[in-house]
Amino acid sequence: MKKTAVFIILASMLFVSVPALAEDAVSEDRAPMIMLDGEWHSLDEIYSEILEKGIDNVYADQDIALALQYYGYMYKDLPYQPLIDADWLTKKNSYSDFVTRFENTWFIQPGREKEVVYSPLLNGDRLIFVTGGADGTLYLFDAGWKRLHEEAWGSIEEAFINCGFSWASDGNLVAVNGVDWQDSEYKDLILESLFIHFPHYKDPANLRYLQDKKYNGKAADYIFHCDCVDIDVRTGEMEVSFEMARTKKQLSVKPFADRGNTMLLLRDVAEGLGATVAYNDKTKEIVITEDWNPEGKTIILKEGSDTAVVDGQEVKMPIKIYSKNGHTMVPLRFFTDVAEYGHYIANGEAQIRRSRL
Repeated sequence: MKKTAVFIILASMLFVSVPALAEDAVSEDRAPMIMLDGEWHSLDEIYSEILEKGIDNVYADQDIALALQYYGYMYKDLPYQPLIDADWLTKKNSYSDFVTRFENTWFIQPGREKEVVYSPLLNGDRLIFVTGGADGTLYLFDAGWKRLHEEAWGSIEEAFINCGFSWASDGNLVAVNGVDWQDSEYKDLILESLFIHFPHYKDPANLRYLQDKKYNGKAADYIFHCDCVDIDVRTGEMEVSFEMARTKKQLSVKPFADRGNTMLLLRDVAEGLGATVAYNDKTKEIVITEDWNPEGKTIILKEGSDTAVVDGQEVKMPIKIYSKNGHTMVPLRFFTDVAEYGHYIANGEAQIRRSRL
């Protein structure tokens, strides 16, 4: 079979898919057939050549890939079959009664995560991902031969741009081909794909979860729950959410209205968002910094002034800041318009998020 072979499909069959074409050539006593160079070849022949020479040394075509996947050849003679035989990869979720019937998806048995995730059997000519699922379950997803994705999309880069966010389980990826995805050759392509589909992942408040390996398999869940403060402006109760842990506290000064502005306690809210609030006794200035954030803002305030200095730039506030019972009060719009935190305000409640996207 020539490496440069091309499909010859009669004009009358231009809109017939290869699986359908192959089915026309199937009889009970022979394997599915496909036409190459004007002659019929069995998919068994093509598949055997792939196993013998490797996918990179055999002519690959999008239509062949479709036919191989259609007939289940893509997921036969798997390199990780020993993990299946050892019952480390199963079709049944150990945490529930869910059974996957997808040929390319396997649950990883609890207690065998490291052996499977970092198995050298996963590092070959296929794209094999381990991602996090519900209830802490990890599962293996086999996307098939790399070469066929290159053929289908034109390049492996395009394949990742179009499919990477799905392969990465929207951000709950653990590993690719037996290594942590952050250490893989596909790291940048995975991030690029995620950023295209989820632009807010770029924000440092969210990106930290993707970059830190300790959140592998659950980063998207942490991002979804978001690090934020939820304030009930009627009661003064504030709930701080950070790394999916929630802490409730009562604000030292209950929110109140002043000339159409909801006034909030600066220190409690800012610290709930991970910022540091310091007072410069010499200049009589309040300095707010975000040391955890490489793109964080530095904001300088002065009591009795309606001007904030944000990274050296003056920004007007709707009202002057002042003290009440020894506590500095700022308008809610300081957090939303000056510090530019993401926010949602409705029905007497305000959610202010660390993320700005």
